[in-house]
Amino acid sequence: MRLRVWILFVFCLIQSVCIFARDTASGKLGDGNNPDSMAALAGKLEGNDFFRKQEWHKAITAYEKAIGHALKSSDTKLLGDLHNNIGRVLHQTKKYSAAVQSYKKSLEYRKKLSDRTDEISTLVSIGNSYWEMQEYQNASKHYEKALNALEGSDNIKLQATILNNLGNSYSKLKQDAKALDAYLKALNLKEKFGTPSDLAIAHTNLGNIFFLINDFHKAIDHYNASLELYSQMQDWGSEAQVRSNLGAAYNKIHYFDRALVHHLAALEYFRKTRMQTDIAKTLNNIGALYRKQKNYELATHCYKESINLKRALGDNEGLAVSFNNLGEL
Repeated sequence: MRLRVWILFVFCLIQSVCIFARDTASGKLGDGNNPDSMAALAGKLEGNDFFRKQEWHKAITAYEKAIGHALKSSDTKLLGDLHNNIGRVLHQTKKYSAAVQSYKKSLEYRKKLSDRTDEISTLVSIGNSYWEMQEYQNASKHYEKALNALEGSDNIKLQATILNNLGNSYSKLKQDAKALDAYLKALNLKEKFGTPSDLAIAHTNLGNIFFLINDFHKAIDHYNASLELYSQMQDWGSEAQVRSNLGAAYNKIHYFDRALVHHLAALEYFRKTRMQTDIAKTLNNIGALYRKQKNYELATHCYKESINLKRALGDNEGLAVSFNNLGEL
């Protein structure tokens, strides 16, 4: 009987730094008396404005026009920014493969800069695009490069963000020991600066990896830490998801009553917010718990309701699980 484990993946936002920050600095790097340098910077600012308005085609057109001027002025930093910004637009519009190519072009220029901040930003952006394409090996490779480039830096916030993303990739690759190491390092850093949300995410990820390696007691400890933080923030949606995880973990150690309490609390939220997929999965989990308590009538009711929802959602894999559970019952 399958119990659902919800894993929260959160990505860093540093890839936006080079779009809206240091525009003035870029202008200073170019020749203020050079018309091409000034035109390139103006084009970048125009593209940024279109980006903010989510006018994607106009943003790319402005950036591409600016690249022509930047090439004439040989402004390495500006060229790196412009190609990176095009990559950002392509990522936002889910053209991930094309985004990777633009980011890699940006990287050619950014590697030439003495300050490695922009290079690191682009490496993370490449990793994020590979993640979206489910190319987790390539994603982890670029997160690792970004982390290596940060060696010796005192930017612990950026290190924690990259470690979190790296842990996510390792988890997808089933490299559990590496994922655990990355998540633990991220939590240690976040404890020095992190917001409640940062810490909740770190504890949730650690709970997930301990669940996957069958260390359910440690998983419960981290889920409870996360649950407390989400409750304090009144983030009821994340709280409900963590309760689902707690229900699954308690079920594994045969604390069925506690498991049921958390699953029912999660179900109440999912019903209120009409999260049909989560309702269907939670009903299946509750049915499994009722079955273990020999309450076969309620178990049957939950399985059948789950089946009806999964059929409406077209969730064939989920249907197979629930039909199998009902058949065994």
